Amino acid sequence: MKTTTQNQGDVLVIYLHGKIMGEEPGTTEFHDTITSAIVEGKRKVVVDFANVDWLNSSGLGMLVKSYGILKEVDGQMRLSGMNEPVTQVMVNTRLDLVFEIHQSVQSAIASF
Repeated sequence: MKTTTQNQGDVLVIYLHGKIMGEEPGTTEFHDTITSAIVEGKRKVVVDFANVDWLNSSGLGMLVKSYGILKEVDGQMRLSGMNEPVTQVMVNTRLDLVFEIHQSVQSAIASF
């Protein structure tokens, strides 16, 4: 997994690339990005999955943990750009009821 970030106003957009599996090297980077955003005062985060091939249970755990950290400081997280296999994982685990999922980064940003 690889991550890139972009600030869009008061929203931090995190672009994920590759397979999201908790044991992948990039998971620490993702967690550190969320933690740094909180320290910098960011409370709105969009995580874009447009370039994600797969998401396993460890990857879901990483996402839920980061969401919890944001919620502790009254932050908000939106997800965007999921392909069908990733969407199906979210539906099967019922996390689509926890996370607000959008088709695009732009619609996720507009929802704050």
